[in-house]
Amino acid sequence: MGKITYLLIILFGLTAGIASRHLAFDDDEFQHAHMACLLARGDVPHRDFFEHHLPLYHFLLAPLTLGEPGPERILALRGFSVLIAMVTLLAMARAIRVWSGHDSPAVLALLAFSPIFFVKMIEVRPEGFCLLLACTALVFLKNSKRNFLSGLLSGAMVMGSQKFVFLAAGLFLLAWREHGFKNLVKFCGGGIVFPLLIGIYFLFTGALPQAFQDLVRINLAWKESFSPAMYGVLLWSTSALLISSGVLGLFSDREKSSRRAVLFLLLSGVAAVMLVPIPFRQTFLMLYPGLTLGAALCWQQFAESLEQPKQKFVAGGCLCLFALLPAATNLQKEFQASPTADLDLMRQMDQRGTGPIFDGRRLLFYRDHVGHYPWMHQGLMLMLDPEEHALQTKTAIIEMNYPDVLWDYRVDMMSPLLHNFLQAHYVPVTPPSLWVPGKTIDRSRLRTGTEITLPVEGDYIVSWQGGSVFINQQEVHSGGRIHLNTDPITVKGNGFIREFKIHHAGGSK
Repeated sequence: MGKITYLLIILFGLTAGIASRHLAFDDDEFQHAHMACLLARGDVPHRDFFEHHLPLYHFLLAPLTLGEPGPERILALRGFSVLIAMVTLLAMARAIRVWSGHDSPAVLALLAFSPIFFVKMIEVRPEGFCLLLACTALVFLKNSKRNFLSGLLSGAMVMGSQKFVFLAAGLFLLAWREHGFKNLVKFCGGGIVFPLLIGIYFLFTGALPQAFQDLVRINLAWKESFSPAMYGVLLWSTSALLISSGVLGLFSDREKSSRRAVLFLLLSGVAAVMLVPIPFRQTFLMLYPGLTLGAALCWQQFAESLEQPKQKFVAGGCLCLFALLPAATNLQKEFQASPTADLDLMRQMDQRGTGPIFDGRRLLFYRDHVGHYPWMHQGLMLMLDPEEHALQTKTAIIEMNYPDVLWDYRVDMMSPLLHNFLQAHYVPVTPPSLWVPGKTIDRSRLRTGTEITLPVEGDYIVSWQGGSVFINQQEVHSGGRIHLNTDPITVKGNGFIREFKIHHAGGSK
């Protein structure tokens, strides 16, 4: 590979590294980071907590969460994603070289700065790792002596994300057509290694039955779905030249085996975005190997029509700049939102303490979770009994001594049974999404006095507007701190009182 290819990859790495600190977080990033944290401390998915992702990527990520991670650790994990993306570009450049016989840095630039690739490869998610394995498997697949290694990486790819079974199927078909049945056995032999290792891990940790339920039955019966058209239009509007040239590569006069590779890769990528029930942008990553290799074949045929090397260089540069204009416009929109608000909220939450917390997004990924379901989204809520989930969560909250609650939009989607429980034992404080153990009392009940029981012992802050308030016949001051236990207390007010609230002050419970 030439110097231009290496310089391009370095440019991508520098750009993506800077961008990773300014791109707003996707909720999935916190969930993947949280799973890695749980694995790092020895928890087993499905046995100790719910998951619907296969764990290979999270095992790789787990060592990066050791120590005492805080809000900034998520940015370090993004740095690891940028490194994966750079190696993926290197592997794809090598795949272009071995399958076409030439370098195509211009095509590699179209891949690197395609907005879906650029953004999703920065995020903390398994799909970027899986794409790296796919591109490396494609390199090895050119040589029949490396079919076992190609199969090994294909199997590992599926253990990183089950969605990539479609791309693994495309590599399987390519191995069969390129090298025949004898070498296909080697491919399959390599492909079964990582699934067996993960299966043995689940078996010996006692998680296998529940893993089958969470990974197979739930995914086969998925209820939420939407059309791939939305993100398909986004891919076309930002990477039209890559798509057009990728498809035209099928009809180039290049070597038949290269065109066959493009065909199988494109078919598997299209099958993925058509058949995966919820084809978010990360699903479209499976289209890129086929599109990139096809575009390289198309570009090489075009370059041969130019006589001078200088003409090829200028033509390639101009085409890239023209094609990347819509991509740059889209990327500018992507970075209008920043991660600052989430990071600030995480820091504010840590000021109250570092104990367990309940939140649907798993924003504080490095803190202990509450119950078997550390996070939940709409698609998964449709698959579960909402009342059973609410009861399990309620029980876990009580057992964990009423940890703080970050009431986000995902908690809004949960059962009213859980909402009623939280509203009976928690009150909202600053920041507004934070709910802590406490009570509010209507002023009509304060006139004659009322008896309340607080959910947990500790220091409480009492606040109100208006007259005076007495707790157990002793006057307290608004904004004052008082230590209370879980025995019933009597609260009474004199004069006009409104907005009475007593809430836990934070720290250990």
